[in-house]
Amino acid sequence: MKKNIFIVILLFQLSNNAFSRAEGSVGGGRSGGGGSYGGYSGYSHGWYGRRGTVEGGPEQALLMLTAVLTSGALIGYVFYARIERKKIKTRIKQSKKFDSIWNHNKLKSHAESIFTKVQHAWMDRDLAEIDHLLSKSFIKQHTPLLQKYTKQQIKNVVAAVSLTDVRILEVHDDADDTKDAYAVHFQGWMKDFLAHENSNISELVENAELVFFKDLYIFRRNGSRWILDEIINDAEAIPGYL
Repeated sequence: MKKNIFIVILLFQLSNNAFSRAEGSVGGGRSGGGGSYGGYSGYSHGWYGRRGTVEGGPEQALLMLTAVLTSGALIGYVFYARIERKKIKTRIKQSKKFDSIWNHNKLKSHAESIFTKVQHAWMDRDLAEIDHLLSKSFIKQHTPLLQKYTKQQIKNVVAAVSLTDVRILEVHDDADDTKDAYAVHFQGWMKDFLAHENSNISELVENAELVFFKDLYIFRRNGSRWILDEIINDAEAIPGYL
């Protein structure tokens, strides 16, 4: 590279739910779910009583205040996210002038493709089918668990995946090409659970609940291509070592 570019785009807060999808520390079936922003709509004619007293009580007043603050925070977040997306695109465009591997659309498309392939490989309990897309450390870290699943005749079923947000959050364009990296945020809904391989998987999938997820996929450069090096579920922040 002709330049050193390091951009920390966004520190994002995620839930503390435990997930069993392809991840940094996979243990059991998924638990937990997503949340949504609440908002106050309409107004109660009895909100203020005589002499300025609040008939709804402190709980209702607190609810109103929380709703207003939450709505304001949401609007601020959306505005900030749009600005940061433009910044990351601009930075990648600048890097592309010196190295064609930096192409925003291709980076995002590659990440989406890897996301899908990883889910399928995880269900098959076999990373060998996509080992050319993964780092050696990733394979070494996750192979033991998949071997355990195979021995116990357990499958991690992933179905009905619906991505609601895919965006590049951080890029690292280093003078040393081997240190180039980028991180992609995936957010959405899926059915994700552990089941015995002799179970009626179709029936289990039909009855399973959709759960909310947020993942961070970290890609590192390997010559003229990008390989998946790490998956972080519900990360509190983008890792500083990227």
